[in-house]
Amino acid sequence: MYPVSLPSIQPTIVLETVTISGGLSTNQDICSYSVSQLAAFVEGTRITVKNIACSNDSNEECNAEISSVCGSQGRKLSSNRDLQASPWQIEFQITSTFTCEVAGCNSAVDTAAVSSIADSVSSSIGNSLNSGSFITLLSDNIVPSSGLDATIWSCIVIWGTIEKPITIIGEGGGGTGRFYPDWDYQSGTCLEDGNEPVYMTNHESYLLNSLEECCARYYPWDINGCMNLKGSGLWYADVLSGVCVTDCELGNGNTCGGLADVSSDKIYQDPRSCCESELGWRFVELCE
Repeated sequence: MYPVSLPSIQPTIVLETVTISGGLSTNQDICSYSVSQLAAFVEGTRITVKNIACSNDSNEECNAEISSVCGSQGRKLSSNRDLQASPWQIEFQITSTFTCEVAGCNSAVDTAAVSSIADSVSSSIGNSLNSGSFITLLSDNIVPSSGLDATIWSCIVIWGTIEKPITIIGEGGGGTGRFYPDWDYQSGTCLEDGNEPVYMTNHESYLLNSLEECCARYYPWDINGCMNLKGSGLWYADVLSGVCVTDCELGNGNTCGGLADVSSDKIYQDPRSCCESELGWRFVELCE
């Protein structure tokens, strides 16, 4: 009997894409810049974010894109000025793709890779904002012919935030699209991993179509925590220090005072309003 010839089996290559969102604001009114100036500033910011976030990335692909400018998603830079709806002047997304060890991208190595990417991006951006190297690199990345006043680099302040990563497996992966409260492990958030308890599967009223809906129903006392928000980018009073600080995690910029307590800290659009309302006994110049 002749041996049977078996077809060669090629290993399945599955890619996982890690997306990390963030926001940046400055003490300059960049939203009032001319079209060419704003375009140059935004492109310089994108290049700077990519240079910093992807500098230690050994994966197959790492990139940075601007997702929102002055509150307008996918904004086309034109002469029309939209009202700024977002607390961040510029929002960005960093994507990094790597090859999974197993098809489900759920091995210990794959999980560690996601954590490593997220930690690297968060620390790199945070350290650059805190040390001032972000501003130095940004000034180098902006085209000299942009028309921006060169003196802004001596007085500009930039702060920001980095969100938790979102992962997508393969070309169309992602979650189940059904969010449920994580009561088993009490993480304080809603999950979309398809591992909801059987009683939730049998009674689908437990399942919601979005994280926001799920958080609003099951964690109304701490929606920010449930949504994994990392600060609003607005201002609140640090009474012990006698100054107003930005609602963002410590280390993500010189003005970041840590996350505000949504139950007790009153939030303001700018530091002057915060100082005048909360710390009126101090000179405004010393409070900002």
